[in-house]
Amino acid sequence: MKKFCTYCLVALLAMLCLPTNLAAQGWNYDFEMAKADGIGDRPNHYDVLLNGISWSMYAVRRSGSSSDFANGKVSARIYGSRMSMKEMPYLVMKEDKVGGLGVIEFSYRAYEEHATSQVAWCVQVSEDEGEHWETLGQPFTPTMDVERFHAKANVETGRVRIVRADYAVFDYAAAKGFDAAFNLDDISITDYEAGAPERPSIQTGEDRLNFGQVAKGETKTIKLSVAYKNLSADVALSLTGEDAKFFSLSKDKFAVSEPNGNAEVDVTFAPQAAGPQQAVLQLQSGETIAEVQLTGTGIRKAGDFTYSGGSGTQEDPYLISNSGDIEDLSLAVDTETDYDGKYFKLTNDVDMEAVKAMKPIGNNFGAEGTALKAFSGTFDGDNHTISNLTMRFSGRFNLGVGLFGIVKNAKISNLTLTNCYFEADAIVASVASVLVGSEIINCHAGENVTVKARLKPYAGGIATSSFLTPSSIVACTSRANVDASDVAIGGILGMSSASGTTISRCINYGNVNTRNNFAGGIVGYVESGRLNIVDCLNAGEISAASCAGGLLGMALQGASIDIRNTYNIGRVTATDPAGALGPIFPAAALTDGLTLDVQNCYYDEALFSGVSSGTGCALSEMRSQAFADKLNAGRSEIVWKRFVGVNNELPVPCGEGEVIDGLMQQALAASYIQIEAGQIKTAAGVRLLGVCDVAGRQYAPASKLAAGTYIVTFMPVQGAQKPMSVKIIVPVR
Repeated sequence: MKKFCTYCLVALLAMLCLPTNLAAQGWNYDFEMAKADGIGDRPNHYDVLLNGISWSMYAVRRSGSSSDFANGKVSARIYGSRMSMKEMPYLVMKEDKVGGLGVIEFSYRAYEEHATSQVAWCVQVSEDEGEHWETLGQPFTPTMDVERFHAKANVETGRVRIVRADYAVFDYAAAKGFDAAFNLDDISITDYEAGAPERPSIQTGEDRLNFGQVAKGETKTIKLSVAYKNLSADVALSLTGEDAKFFSLSKDKFAVSEPNGNAEVDVTFAPQAAGPQQAVLQLQSGETIAEVQLTGTGIRKAGDFTYSGGSGTQEDPYLISNSGDIEDLSLAVDTETDYDGKYFKLTNDVDMEAVKAMKPIGNNFGAEGTALKAFSGTFDGDNHTISNLTMRFSGRFNLGVGLFGIVKNAKISNLTLTNCYFEADAIVASVASVLVGSEIINCHAGENVTVKARLKPYAGGIATSSFLTPSSIVACTSRANVDASDVAIGGILGMSSASGTTISRCINYGNVNTRNNFAGGIVGYVESGRLNIVDCLNAGEISAASCAGGLLGMALQGASIDIRNTYNIGRVTATDPAGALGPIFPAAALTDGLTLDVQNCYYDEALFSGVSSGTGCALSEMRSQAFADKLNAGRSEIVWKRFVGVNNELPVPCGEGEVIDGLMQQALAASYIQIEAGQIKTAAGVRLLGVCDVAGRQYAPASKLAAGTYIVTFMPVQGAQKPMSVKIIVPVR
C-alpha cells in the first residue's frame, strides 16, 4: 500500500510540473476518418465534428480518384465553383478553438483535372465569433506541386476559415460548372502562446466597400477606417484590378510612428462607363497584408450621354473607350438623337463579350410604323478593334442587324471587327447594315466573323444594302463567312438600289453562300440604278443556287453596272444544275435592258472555262508586278501593290506591309536568275521564255541588256506546270 501511495505521489508531482499551456498538442485532422465523420462524396454542405471541433463546409467533399492528392488515403477536395451554387465555398470553424490559435498549417495541391483553372484562396481568423475576419498570411493559389501553408495567428480566442480570396465579390450564383478544385490535407493548429510576440495585423472597418450606383461623370467617396497592431513599417496603399482606374485614394501610405494605431483613407469611385466595376484596395506593411474589395456600378442619367470624354466636335470628338460607351451610343440613337454633325473616336480596342442584347447603333426595330432611327454622325475607329460582339435577333420586327444598323449621311472609318457573330431573319451585315448616303472607309470584318440571314434577304460581309441615295464602301476587307437562306448576299455588299453607289479598293476573302438565288464575291445583287465596282478583288468561295458571280451575282433590267480593274481568284459554284455562274458576272444572267461594262478584269483561268466577261490568267502570271501594272492601267496613282506575305503576294488594292518593289522582285528571282554584265544567267533546269522592258519591247533571252527595268518570264524548274514572271533591274555598268 505504501509503495502504491509513493507511485501516486510521484505521478501527481510530475503532472503538476507540466506547463499549463499544452501548445505542442493543439488540434489536428488528417481526413482519414472523413467518411465516418460525415463528409460525403459529393461537393455539398456539411456540418461535422472533426476531432472535437465543429466545422461547417460548402462545395467540399472527401477525395475519391487518382486525380486527388492525399497524404494517406483520404483528403478534402474543395471546389472554387460548382453547379447551382447556393453560397460561397468555404471551410469554417463554427466555434472558437479551446486553447486559442497559434500556428495554422495544412498541405494543399491542385486537383489534377482542374490544374489550369485554379483560383486564389485565403486563410482568415476571427476574434469576435465570426463577426469580422482578418486574412492571415498571403493568399495562395494551388498548383500541381504539394505545398504547405504556414502562418502564425497567436490569438487567445478565435476561429479559422478557408475561403476564396475574392469572397467579397465572387458571384457564386453565376457559377456554371464544377471547377477550380484543390485538395487539402493534414490540418494542424497549435494553441495560443501567452509569451510569444503579438502578431502584426492590419484591420479595416469593412472588408468590402460597395459604392452602389453612381452616374458617369460623378463621384462618390467612402471613408475607410483602419486599425493596426504591432507594425514596424509604414502601411502602403495600392489599387489593383481591371477597373482600378475608376477608383482613387486620398493617400498612398500611412506613416507608422507607433506599433499600434488608427488611420483613415478616403476611397473615391468615379465611373466612366456604365455597368458594374470592381477593384481591390491592398494595405501592406512588410509581410502583413489586408485587402478590401471595392465595388460599384456606373449608370447613365436619362438624357446624359457623356461617353469617356469629348464634346462631339471635329476637334474634340466624343471618346469611345469601353463597351459601356458603345452601349450608350446604341441607346442614345435608339431613344434620343441621330448625332447629325457629331464626331466620335474609338480610343482603345474594346471587348464586347459581357454585352448582351445590345441593339444595333441605329435601327428600325419595333412593330410596323415604328420611326426609323439612323446614326448620322462620323465614327472614327482610329484603327482599333471591336471584338466578341454577338448580335442574334429573330422576328420580322428585328431587321437591319450589324454593329451599326441604319446609317444615314454618316461616315464610319478605320475599324476592325473580330470574333463577332451577327444573325437575324433578314438584312444582316457586320459593320453597317443599311446605308443611306453614307461612307464606309477602311473597315474590316476580320477573323472569326459570321454574318447569317436565316430566312429572307439580304446579307453582306461589310454592309447589307444601299438605299435611296448613293453610298460608298472604300478600302474595306471581309473575312466573314456570309450565309443566307434567300436572295442577294455579297462578300462586301449584299444589295444595291441607290444609283451611283460605288465599291472601290475592297477585298473579300470570306466564303459567301446562299441556298437560294444570287451571290457575288463583292456585290450580291443590283436591283436598280448604277453601281460601280472598281479596283476590287474576290478571293473567297462563292456559292448560290441560281446565279453566282466572282464579283457580282445578279442585276435586274434597267440597272447599269461598271466593273473595272478587278480580278477574282475564288471558286464560283451554282448548286442548281440549271444555274448560271461566272468568274466576274454570270454571262447567262445578262438580260435585255441591263447595261454591263466590264473593263480590265481578270480571273484565275484554272477555276473557270466558258464564256466570261473577263480575261483568264494563270495564277503564276497574277503573282507578278506585270499583273499589278495591268490593273493599275497606266494611272498616275498606284492602287494595286504587292506586299510580302499578303494574299500569297498577289496584288491587292488596299492594306499595309512591306511592298514588293523592283529590288524585292530581284531578291525573289535570285535563286533562279542572275544578271552578269547585262546578261541573264539561269540556274540549272530554268528555261527562259521571254524578256521585255516596261514599255513592252521584246528582247532575245541571250541579249546583252542596257541598264533599266525588265520583265523576265521563265519556267522555274524542269517539269513545272506554270511559268513565273518577275521584274529585274539591270544596274548601270
